[in-house]
Amino acid sequence: QIGAGQVTAYQGIEDAYEHIIRINAFSKWGGRKECKEIATHVRNLLHDARLPLNGQSMVQARLVFEDYLRVRDPEIFQVAMRFRFVTVPEMVSV
Repeated sequence: QIGAGQVTAYQGIEDAYEHIIRINAFSKWGGRKECKEIATHVRNLLHDARLPLNGQSMVQARLVFEDYLRVRDPEIFQVAMRFRFVTVPEMVSV
């Protein structure tokens, strides 16, 4: 599940943006272990990623928060992750 996101102007570079994305995954049968496996895969895909974008370049992609929770149903675990991405116009060198 991709949760609420936030986009704000990045200070100091015109048309550059900071994107905060929340990702949640849930496991009923695999529990905490499965949540950790999911988080590892997501982290490996997105942390320090250089995703292809039209008109923008990704200059930073990093995991800023990760936590494992048990939700109301005691059999269900959740991993909550938050990533920060910074994009700049393609012509800007950083």
